[in-house]
Amino acid sequence: MQRQRRLLFGGDYNPDQWPAETLQEDVRLFKAAGINSATVGIFAWSKLEPRPGRYEWGWLDDVIEHLHAHGISVILATPTAAPPVWLYQLYPDVLPVDENGLRYGYGSRRHYCPNHPAYRHHARQITTELAKRYGRHPAVTHWHVDNEYGCHISACYCPRCVAAFRQWLQQRYQTLEELNKAWYTAFWSQTYGAWEEIDAPRRTTTYHNPGHVLDWRRFMSDSYLACFLEQKEIIRAFSPGVPVTTNFMAWFDGLDYHAWAPHLDVVSWDSYPPTGADPAETAARHDLMRGLKGGRAPFLLMEQSPSQVNWMEYNRPQRPGEMRLRSWQAVAHGADAICFFQLRQSQGGAEKFHAAVIGHDGGSETRVFREVARLGAELARVGERITGSEVRAEVAILFSWPSWWAVEQPPRISKGLRYVDEVMRYYRALWQQHIEVDVVSPDADLSRYRLVVVPLLRIVTPELAQRLQRYVEDGGGLLVTYHSGLTDVHDRAHLGGYPGPLRRLCGVWVEEFDVLPPGQTVRVRTSESLVPWDGVYEAEFWCDVMHLEGARTLATYEDEYYRGMPAVTEHRVGRGRVVYVGTALQPKGTRDLTGWLTRSLGIAPVLDAPDGVEVLRRWPVVEGDGDRSSGQGPILFILNHRTTPVTLSLDGTYVDLLSGETCSGSVELSSRDVRVLIASPSELQS
Repeated sequence: MQRQRRLLFGGDYNPDQWPAETLQEDVRLFKAAGINSATVGIFAWSKLEPRPGRYEWGWLDDVIEHLHAHGISVILATPTAAPPVWLYQLYPDVLPVDENGLRYGYGSRRHYCPNHPAYRHHARQITTELAKRYGRHPAVTHWHVDNEYGCHISACYCPRCVAAFRQWLQQRYQTLEELNKAWYTAFWSQTYGAWEEIDAPRRTTTYHNPGHVLDWRRFMSDSYLACFLEQKEIIRAFSPGVPVTTNFMAWFDGLDYHAWAPHLDVVSWDSYPPTGADPAETAARHDLMRGLKGGRAPFLLMEQSPSQVNWMEYNRPQRPGEMRLRSWQAVAHGADAICFFQLRQSQGGAEKFHAAVIGHDGGSETRVFREVARLGAELARVGERITGSEVRAEVAILFSWPSWWAVEQPPRISKGLRYVDEVMRYYRALWQQHIEVDVVSPDADLSRYRLVVVPLLRIVTPELAQRLQRYVEDGGGLLVTYHSGLTDVHDRAHLGGYPGPLRRLCGVWVEEFDVLPPGQTVRVRTSESLVPWDGVYEAEFWCDVMHLEGARTLATYEDEYYRGMPAVTEHRVGRGRVVYVGTALQPKGTRDLTGWLTRSLGIAPVLDAPDGVEVLRRWPVVEGDGDRSSGQGPILFILNHRTTPVTLSLDGTYVDLLSGETCSGSVELSSRDVRVLIASPSELQS
């Protein structure tokens, strides 16, 4: 696979929407803004193939050649997210069907059934023609397949999808006996006697069978993945060595990105936080995307807005400096590309008021263009030093799409329990303490982490429990929260007491759990004789009523009928330990707990910094170096998300790669400012 040599800076470019003479002016402005990459063709199917089998390449030839001649590389997209109207005229049933049996109409995007053979055939055809024509063009650095799979609609309920679902189930279970056992169909007399009796989980009188719904979601994720894999296989044949990706959407519950990630040569994703969004939330999304490839491999930020979007309830522009800050935040978390939607603002259509690098004014005098140009100059100045470098976190948070689906599938134990919110409870506490984090799959290699946090991991297999056991025995620190280990891969409850396969590892037995309504809290008390922090904390949502089975108590409940019983415990196992948190500690409690635990495990913050300041590192690597060390120190990113200036103490002398300034002893950052530091040569030699 060809290695990326520079930070990509660009975005979606849609010259198919504009007269040909616009191209020269666009490229002039791209160069002025430091744009070095353009993603082309993403929604251009009707322009490329106006009638079935009739292709028009001249306009795209001109675009790619002109970009290439001016040093702008191309991420070439397949246009299959927006099929042309002629496809629906030929095959009306390509349009998807909702859970009520109603067929969607034409006139938007992503309106296709992923299991329709005609759609798949024509998608393969346009991909084949694109790859044959441009697969070896020197301008093409990446392939971008489709766009935001599953967005708007992540399931089709048409007869073809139901038939494909039955085939998928037969491959998974082999026999109806195994399926009935897995889905526990004896409940409510749901036992199936023939594969043809199985339908999609459509609208019904009350709750669906949880196993049925879980498998349906897996199947639909696999259906869209099959579309991607067909196109990738074609591209690989005609464009060997060029990375193939598709753009993900972070906290998106429609697809299991962990099942997709091994098939992407590089992960890419679209980031659209609202103006003034919590920077910890955006940071977590970056770390989730980086974690899809194990935590160290860089990713591509395929889309972000240079200012406002057009699809939120209130579409406020980003404040001066906010786009630059967010872009550097992405780089600090592992991005090797910063791209926008889009490069030139559309004159019409549904996204005409979505901001772009070149606005409706058509020039370079806007605040947005000036900020983009400043960022482009900075990225060009330091990009070669950053590209390919990696994040080396010592803490991991396990994230599971099937557990997410199961936790929030009706009937829910608590309506207030939201999977991502509970993941963020721990991520935010660590982020506030400047601890670097990978957000990874339960199947990831955990051996390099000192601490692994397991929030709401409802679905736990015996194999996963054994892996976690070995991790702890070998010296790892494990933090497990309530609502973990309750069910198996089919969402059937584990027998033998909660937390199921994790009971022996955690050293506790959860007899029952109290679900607190919104606004109600329970006090939790720690003791300095047990941990070096003493206090009373508020807890919400959930309280495990548990008994010790080898663990010791770190904190107890102060209220309710379980007053005096354990709320937080610690269990020593082998050379490691497990902390079990049986309740949802509010922010101060979570922060104090994780602070104590990380310190006791020897995990230090990157740098002491005030709230609202983010500090991260990327480490240069040398290809083929067994220990991956380049012999250089890390690149230190300091991001001030505050609207006021800050001064931080430094542990040595550094050079700011953006300004060339030498910083010794301390460094100042203005509001929404960024510093990119490396240790001075004298510091490295010493």
